[in-house]
Amino acid sequence: MTSYKILVIGKKNDIFSKKFFRILRSSFLRTSVIYNNIRNHINIENKLKYSNFDYVICFRSDYIFKDAEIKKIKKHGISFNASLHFNISS
Repeated sequence: MTSYKILVIGKKNDIFSKKFFRILRSSFLRTSVIYNNIRNHINIENKLKYSNFDYVICFRSDYIFKDAEIKKIKKHGISFNASLHFNISS
């Protein structure tokens, strides 16, 4: 098993987000999840601020990343959504 530290931000009450997390968790032991809704954006912000992740995967979530959050990701941020949610300003 690989030791990458992964955070999945999934859509709350979504069976596909839950399945996606279970699949990742079966291959990457250090995988955690936050199921996003409007009320828990502060939980996501704190998790990203105080933890160092190799990968952050946004799956079917409407969370919009801040520049500082993107810069803190060690390797890559990946978004599986209808549109790209990384907010990169120059």
